[in-house]
Amino acid sequence: MFTRRHEQDLAEIRALAQELEKHVETGLERMRRIRQAQDRLLLGASDSEPLLAFVHIPKTAGATVTSMLAAAYSKPEVHKAGNYMRGPDKTTRKVANWHRKGGRVSIGHVPYVVFREQLPPDTRYMTFLREPVDRVLSHYHRHIRRDPSRAGRVSKPGGRPKADSLEQALVEMRLPQLNNLATRFLSGVPEAARLSDGALEEAKANLRGFAFVGIQERFEESIVLLQRILGLGPIPYVDRHVSSDRPAVEEIPDEQRALIAECNRLDAELYRFGLRLFEEAVAAAGDELAAGAERLEQVRAVQADGVATGRPRASSAADRSDLEPLVAFVHIPKTAGGAVSTMFQEAYSKAAITNTGNYVSGSQRTVAKVTRRPGGWESWQRRGGRVAIGHTPYGVFLKGNLPADTRYVTFLREPVDRVLSHYYRHVHLPGMSESEVATRGRRKRARSLEEALGELRLPQLRNLCTRFLCSHPTLGELPPSALDEARENLRTFYFVGIREHFEESLLLLQRTLGLGLVPYRDRHVSAAGSRPSVDEITDQQRTLILESNQLDTELYAFGLELFEQALAATDADFAADIERLRDAAEAAASEHSAAVRAARAWLDRELPAGSTEPMRSLIARAEAAGLPRAALTEARKDLLITTEKSGDGSRNGRRPTGGSVTAVEAATTWLDRELVAGATALRAELVERGEAAGHTRAALNHARKRLSVTKVRDAGGRWAWSRPVRSY
Repeated sequence: MFTRRHEQDLAEIRALAQELEKHVETGLERMRRIRQAQDRLLLGASDSEPLLAFVHIPKTAGATVTSMLAAAYSKPEVHKAGNYMRGPDKTTRKVANWHRKGGRVSIGHVPYVVFREQLPPDTRYMTFLREPVDRVLSHYHRHIRRDPSRAGRVSKPGGRPKADSLEQALVEMRLPQLNNLATRFLSGVPEAARLSDGALEEAKANLRGFAFVGIQERFEESIVLLQRILGLGPIPYVDRHVSSDRPAVEEIPDEQRALIAECNRLDAELYRFGLRLFEEAVAAAGDELAAGAERLEQVRAVQADGVATGRPRASSAADRSDLEPLVAFVHIPKTAGGAVSTMFQEAYSKAAITNTGNYVSGSQRTVAKVTRRPGGWESWQRRGGRVAIGHTPYGVFLKGNLPADTRYVTFLREPVDRVLSHYYRHVHLPGMSESEVATRGRRKRARSLEEALGELRLPQLRNLCTRFLCSHPTLGELPPSALDEARENLRTFYFVGIREHFEESLLLLQRTLGLGLVPYRDRHVSAAGSRPSVDEITDQQRTLILESNQLDTELYAFGLELFEQALAATDADFAADIERLRDAAEAAASEHSAAVRAARAWLDRELPAGSTEPMRSLIARAEAAGLPRAALTEARKDLLITTEKSGDGSRNGRRPTGGSVTAVEAATTWLDRELVAGATALRAELVERGEAAGHTRAALNHARKRLSVTKVRDAGGRWAWSRPVRSY
């Protein structure tokens, strides 16, 4: 029976839940303020520095301008506000949420009035204009013209409108995308069915208050002027979304040209007005504009020719001028690639990166993944793909028919150190019984380094860099030509980094790819004390590793020469930029830790122990609460939340009953006290004592991972837990 006492208890629970929710919101708000402060410190900005909003009118070279702005600022500072014409409510929310989270630049197909209503009064605005007939032709042929083979079909509800002819789009459908779109974006009535002269005058008045107005037909001058106004140096850019399969203005019939002009009368007048504003800005810049254009051309030449790396580009992309070249990261295991991958994720969106697999653990699967990509690599590029990353050899990428202008990058590591790191992280398993040795699974394990290199001859520990960089990769015996092939291939790489010079390598990579300063997070770093250093192994072990990796030793020396050539070509600002990169990495790590704590508290409240929720729903709610996906993933692991498939194929997140924050924290505190640094204890005894102290096995196992405690076998073959002498 539901009594009055139950009502009181329920009211008390609700009050506590509300109080907890307030604390979480306060924590999230503090985290956002910390992020804003860190951004200002890193970039030397004052509290009063205004935001920048780019009103990107479709088909006005905005994608190219966006690539330049993305190179000028770090990814967390640049916000993509979306497309107002396809989702006005969603776009408005994104602009408002971005401003509350902090940032520097917002870019999107977003009308001026939407930005103005959501952003601070001192926000600076910029835009580009384009001759209306040319803009309409470009927009129609790229987004609206229906494939002739599908003529007469009805467009899907909510999808992009399609038309069988330009006349149909302009007259019958009166698509706003093709009717005075610039005036719509710059006035206060973007959704009006018909625009009046009043809208034109309003657009002109708004344009007068813009910090910058560029003209696509004078693009080079516009870019130099924009960089000057924003106080930026010469930053290269890459032409994007350049249409090559549509007629020029001069090639269309006079009737079509007149029809477009008639439907875009207001835009024609607005374009002339914007051109006058642009001419005034050019005149005010004087000789500085010509000097800036010359500096920019020099920087673009460096980017195009690969001078920053001291080597020529691998190939030309002249026949694919509408696509930015792919980057293929040949990630040799245990060469700091995990940290490099986080940098790529910061520089590009997650959707722009694809994982090509692990050749060592599944060679056939990796080859199939690269060579049988649905739709091909160019199709993926056109959908926004930018970077292919994987434990995938260069020779496999070559078989995969990647575009000829793909830019290959890799990192090398001193062979003895790489082998030790790989062995102790993935192979070392002392105390295995003879039966376990005989029945080793797909992932080979060894009881000693000598067994792994001698008896087993594991390829991942024998000249792995040469295997990954030669033209004919194999996990068997390498051909005599392997080292020469690897050297020649490395000469053509767009970039070669060195693990022992990691920060210099990362900054060189960012400069070579034309990125801004992009922070990174250390990943897959072996816990200190969990494996011996190069200086701590025996002379016999060091000799054995070197004998088994003679090719890699020579290849490393060659790669180091290439790296040092690139380093010698850097400018006087390189040392200062290294310090900025370190500061950015520390700030990113601090921000990530704060985000993980907030995500852990949010998950602990929103997904109680023992409950299940569809992952799609859980992720959507977390992102709506302002939690980054990476922090959510880490917090999910902290709480032992697993994913499992439901009957309809969707994935659910399930949290075990012993996975609460308090249970894991309590188990960690207990294990920290009971198993001190450097100690080893039998697993069965530890677990029994832990359960007697009130801790579940799940919580104890997670506590073990938190403290970097490894599983080993004692002399009698019994499982034990061993804690490193030094912490992570």
